[in-house]
Amino acid sequence: MYALSYRARSFSLAGVAVTVGLVLGLAGSDASSSARPRRPLAAGAVSFVVPAGWYGKIFRRAPQGSVLLQATNRPFVHGGVPKEQPAGQIVVTVLGPSRPDVGRWHSLHARLLPRDFLPASSPRVPVGHTLATKYLHFRGRLISVDVDFARRPVPAEKIRWVNRWVVATLSAR
Repeated sequence: MYALSYRARSFSLAGVAVTVGLVLGLAGSDASSSARPRRPLAAGAVSFVVPAGWYGKIFRRAPQGSVLLQATNRPFVHGGVPKEQPAGQIVVTVLGPSRPDVGRWHSLHARLLPRDFLPASSPRVPVGHTLATKYLHFRGRLISVDVDFARRPVPAEKIRWVNRWVVATLSAR
């Protein structure tokens, strides 16, 4: 009897220790995702997923007939992205039609390619930044995506990350 209760108690303590270890390990590995989970940002005919730990916003002031959605890995300042962005900031801006078609969302299967990156000499590229612009067509309508990396050069793994977790999630209807 004593051996059985001793064994049960040691298994119980081992189970508690494993559970506590898993909880602490998961909490320490990705603390930002619990505070700001991945979430869709949708307006008009366009939608994309804002990654965990990022900030997303829908701007009401957009060119007539359009919607403007923006996501960034740093908090917005005074309602927008500051002109002088800190190094390492990434800003994704999507401009799309304000009137969606009826029906379900369709993936745009988008990703940034080398040809989407503007040369550093372009007047659109702020000094020290890397800017990619992607134009997508869906049912005869234009959707533009700008990704501003506040650094030059941008590591390839950062571009792959933005492609996978932001650009590839673009949808339209």
